[in-house]
Amino acid sequence: MEKINIQFTLFSAFYSPLISTMSGGFLEAEGLEPVWSVAPPGVSAVAALSAGTAHVVQSALSVAFAPLNEGKTPGAVHFAQVDLRVQRLAEAALALRPGLRGTAGILMNKMIRASIGSAMRRMSHDGRCCARALSVACISAAMLMACTGAQRLNVLVPDGSPSVVVMDFRQPLALDPPPAGWWHRTFFRTAPMQISFGSKDGRPSIRLATHDSASMLYRYTDIPVDQFPMLAWDWFVEQPIESDADETTKAGDDHPARLYLKFRTATGDTHAMEIIWGNRKLRAGDWKYLQSPWTGNSFPHYVARGGNENAGRWHDERVDLRTLYRKQWGDPAGASLIEVALFADTDATGARSVAYFSVVRLDRQP
Repeated sequence: MEKINIQFTLFSAFYSPLISTMSGGFLEAEGLEPVWSVAPPGVSAVAALSAGTAHVVQSALSVAFAPLNEGKTPGAVHFAQVDLRVQRLAEAALALRPGLRGTAGILMNKMIRASIGSAMRRMSHDGRCCARALSVACISAAMLMACTGAQRLNVLVPDGSPSVVVMDFRQPLALDPPPAGWWHRTFFRTAPMQISFGSKDGRPSIRLATHDSASMLYRYTDIPVDQFPMLAWDWFVEQPIESDADETTKAGDDHPARLYLKFRTATGDTHAMEIIWGNRKLRAGDWKYLQSPWTGNSFPHYVARGGNENAGRWHDERVDLRTLYRKQWGDPAGASLIEVALFADTDATGARSVAYFSVVRLDRQP
């Protein structure tokens, strides 16, 4: 893997797009191994760029002030000096996320432009380096977009009924765009799952098909776990994942059907987990843990069912969220379920999968 040397004038949260590009593994996906450093005190990282010891640097625009005051041309062109092509690229990227408007949209637009420009600038005139700069820029911009979900509009809350139907696919759902309160989350450099609606073995449902692809279909909620602790759903795996990769590792982390759950505590902290269909190794009741690339923490997956022997028919499932929550994070009192998502993926193994869901709901304690 080719090394790319990155230097920061200061290691600061202001440089989070490039920091996230490194920590999220996106450079490795491009065949680049990041090696980062911080410039010595009082020295700008632009000096490393000029010396050829860094390919990409992050520094403030103010480093250009001194040569400009002396009537000289700065040795590096900063993002604020890049022409309107960068702005148009940022605006095109922002247009892909119509939910971002107002102040949030303006800030995101600025962050994308800064991300694109900061990686495009300060490169040598070698065409290969310029291409690499654009790659880093686009990766950073795409990461910023991916980390920002749709607006939390039309959030589902209890209405006094004994059950809250979170997702009901007995009637087709509009997807282009989804209704308010829903979000189809796609991933940079990964094709989305193919979504369709129909009837499977007499049960109206949503069909999620993947082939070296992945995406998530979210529903925003605000449902107290202590009032509606029982999560119920039905699923049907038609095409299990056929792969020799170990599903308990990152290389084999694909499942034909998942339920992503995100909780918010009474103090505002958030926790997340998944309920998954196991492949060859994992069976009902097992837990799987993988390190989250975003937080570095261990991310829990609970196996509700699995195995090829269970494929080819509907299964009606029911779990107590309090039990799952308590095992991972302690007392669930005051916690709310704020996001539920269907998730199917085969991007790690390149395999195929087909799964169906009909209804996802939360019930009061029996």
